[in-house]
Amino acid sequence: MTSDSPSPDRLPHAEGPSRMEYPIRVLFLCTGNSARSQIAEALLIKKGGARFLVASAGTNPAPQVRAEAVAALATAAIDWSTATPKGIDCVLE
Repeated sequence: MTSDSPSPDRLPHAEGPSRMEYPIRVLFLCTGNSARSQIAEALLIKKGGARFLVASAGTNPAPQVRAEAVAALATAAIDWSTATPKGIDCVLE
């Protein structure tokens, strides 16, 4: 940031009623909810903490989360072994 740049708390998008409030709701939506959307959900939960309310769902949920997704998350020290694919109806309010 240069001396001519405003500080982040002075940017127009960070002022007044338009200021983003936490937690930010995020939905990762895909077809089967068995791999990439599950990985995205797990990573944002781990990295985003309380700033995000995270869910994932599929339009046609698979019977189970793919073993490759669970293994990939394990390399990031995330145990996703009990996760199950969810349909859109499970995450809508």
